[in-house]
Amino acid sequence: MELCPARGIMVPLLRTDGPVEDQILHQPTPEGPSPAPTIHIDGNTLENVDHFQYLGSLLSTREDIDAAIYRHRVFENRDIQTKTKLLVYQAVVLPSLLYGAESWTTYSRHIKALEQYHQRCLRKILRTNWEDRRTNISILVEANLQSISTTIT
Repeated sequence: MELCPARGIMVPLLRTDGPVEDQILHQPTPEGPSPAPTIHIDGNTLENVDHFQYLGSLLSTREDIDAAIYRHRVFENRDIQTKTKLLVYQAVVLPSLLYGAESWTTYSRHIKALEQYHQRCLRKILRTNWEDRRTNISILVEANLQSISTTIT
């Protein structure tokens, strides 16, 4: 941890096997580009980077969590009980999907895509389709799970 005495802020600096790398990732809003900030700590200028790894997740200025949402699959094997599938979904898929979510810059379209993926997985596990005309809330109640927006916020 490095101290920024003028502001009274503790800033974690990325430590590697070699020298200290002072980096910052600037994510502009979707409304338009904004200039990357210049930040100085104890006479060192933090380098603006396009991506870096944080808590095992690759953060990027391209705000490309959209592609990550669709990488996960839930078992479709009919020999596995629904209860087991739900337990695996809760233990493996959801944590993998939401790992590092506290550091994401999420927008409503990300939440919407995550919710759609969540519902699609649960409907596959529960073997329901659009013809059953079930509400999203009834699916969550049957699975005994919360919505993604509730989980993230």
